Amino acid sequence: MRWSSRLAITMLLAGGGACGDSSSPSVPASLAIADGNGQEFPTGTTLPVPLKVTVLGSSNQAFSGATVTWAVTVGSATLGGTTSTSDALGAATMTVTLGANVGAVSIRASVPGVTPVTFAATAADPCQFLWPHTFGTSVAGTLAATDCNFGGYYADFYAFTVPSQQSLSITMSSGTLATWIDLFRFGDGNYVGFAGDTVVSTPAVLEAIVAQGSYVIAPNTYFDHKTGSYTLSTAVRPQTIANCSEVWVTRGITVTDAVTASDCSDSAATPSFADVVGIFGVKGSVLTVAERSAAFNAYLSLFNFQGTEIAFNDDSADAGITTNAYLVATLPDTNLYFLVIGTAGVGETGAYTLAISPSATVAASEPLFPGPFLGVNAQRFRFAKPGSLPRRRP
Repeated sequence: MRWSSRLAITMLLAGGGACGDSSSPSVPASLAIADGNGQEFPTGTTLPVPLKVTVLGSSNQAFSGATVTWAVTVGSATLGGTTSTSDALGAATMTVTLGANVGAVSIRASVPGVTPVTFAATAADPCQFLWPHTFGTSVAGTLAATDCNFGGYYADFYAFTVPSQQSLSITMSSGTLATWIDLFRFGDGNYVGFAGDTVVSTPAVLEAIVAQGSYVIAPNTYFDHKTGSYTLSTAVRPQTIANCSEVWVTRGITVTDAVTASDCSDSAATPSFADVVGIFGVKGSVLTVAERSAAFNAYLSLFNFQGTEIAFNDDSADAGITTNAYLVATLPDTNLYFLVIGTAGVGETGAYTLAISPSATVAASEPLFPGPFLGVNAQRFRFAKPGSLPRRRP
């Protein structure tokens, strides 16, 4: 009886020890990818999701304390270390920063005595990569020498879609950079407009009225080869062209506004007032614009980037109506232009409707800048409206 009791106690203790062993496996038995596989980002980017593996023991339970060794086996990348240790859940992680070489990257994770696993990543060309952007939000970014370099200017690219005509305000701010913004239309790669300043810490604010479509913002810098952090913010603005502000437009928009005494003028003594917008055009394409008003005799003028008048009109294509203006111009160059939306008479003011035809007649296929959808012309424009409008022709 006494012997049996001792035997029972001995067996119970032995059984308890076996239970403890099964819940705390002594050796790793398997390794599996848990997170971070298959990421694709531009060269120089730290992958936003760290690589993560799970280590299991012989009883298929989480194994803590395992040393996981990490190594880049294909391509160019920098790891946050050579080893990491699995936690209570069997998880071990590693950060990865893609190198300067475009292409496939492989990172192997291994534990002694266990079959290793391999993560795949892709280092994309930064000039071919679009960061998705939700319009109306702010994002923090950094310009680096590993970003897209076009003509010596480092840039990131953010894509967004406009479901219908919209007026946009895009702001880039930085405490260390003289900021600059370029805006493109996605697909044809055509330019929309820009904003920027030579003064460090002064935000660049781009305002544009655009037709339905997809667009790409390229935050960069006024001075070449500059790097640093920035904040990019987007918002909807009123669809107006008021107070001689710099507003960019695209083909296919219609705007109702008014010429007022606070708009641009061509003379201090006997002024004619006008609104002014910037628009990009491709050589050989046809720009068709109508300005209609019941308040004044409308007058349209089109000038190129260098300030030379390309076309003008103060009569209408509408039968029997001469107070409207209807301008049709075949553009002589791939260039930035500014359109003067004014009056034929001195001191006239009032409401008008501006309509720019979406048709270009000739396909607008010549892009201005390199980028995720563009060509190789790295010419950089510095476009600004004149301080006063050209004098009205006699």
